[in-house]
Amino acid sequence: MANLKISFFTSCGNRLEHLKRTLPENIESNMSYDNCDHVVLDYGSTDDMIEWVKANLQDHLDTERLKLYSYPAKFFWHNHAKNLAAKCTDDSSDIICSIDADNFTGESKEGENLAEYLNSIFSKEEGDIFVRACGWDHEKDLWGNQEFKRKGDYYSASGKMAFRRKDFFKMRGFNEFMRGHYYDEEELWRRAMECWEFKRVQLPEEFSKFINHSNYLRLNNLDPDIIDSDKLLEKENIQFALETVMDDTAKEVYPQAEKNKEILTYILGDKIRVPNPKYWAKGKPERIL
Repeated sequence: MANLKISFFTSCGNRLEHLKRTLPENIESNMSYDNCDHVVLDYGSTDDMIEWVKANLQDHLDTERLKLYSYPAKFFWHNHAKNLAAKCTDDSSDIICSIDADNFTGESKEGENLAEYLNSIFSKEEGDIFVRACGWDHEKDLWGNQEFKRKGDYYSASGKMAFRRKDFFKMRGFNEFMRGHYYDEEELWRRAMECWEFKRVQLPEEFSKFINHSNYLRLNNLDPDIIDSDKLLEKENIQFALETVMDDTAKEVYPQAEKNKEILTYILGDKIRVPNPKYWAKGKPERIL
């Protein structure tokens, strides 16, 4: 079997409390796969994320198992942040996999880590494929499954997607005409399937482990032009703010959700394969050693 270079990439904006739990575990979980690294982009954090990483994970920075970058963003822009983090992966990486700051890479029931699993999948499949963890569209398998709900730490991890690096770059990654959260991840995987005719390979549910959190935490660090974080805490919106799943009820509080849906509909309807043809992931992150 091939020994493909696997790079996990994470963008993080003021999610240090999540990263403290996920990043050390993800590094250790995949340590048995030697041709692997973790790229983390501090995207405008104000919670001393870089200082914490250097204080607690310097050994991994020294060995380059972990590569840390910083970009001075004023607010969190999901798709730009993820594309920028992807561009920080090495040219030599065969497979790159998006891991949100609240995601664990996970292990199979047989104890195979995600890097090993991805190496196996991409070694066997020669055609155009991508790999995705369970998402909202697996409700019957996940949220409707009492055994799955009982586990508590799983639920949807739809942002966990792996592509051959050359394919991700060919597609220009995430659609940067979308702002904020909602449909941002769905646009990429559905564009891969419907516009590029890539085959989707679904990860087993145990790879969908992540930290569940509120909609308030999901939205409060976005551009104030698209969301008023104070408004989220008003009486009429507090139930939505405390919910851990975002659905169509978001549109009343968060109009950008409807705008993102319109972009998704347009992209898929016109079979647009590359929404960011020239300018994507603009900016030059600083490498932190």
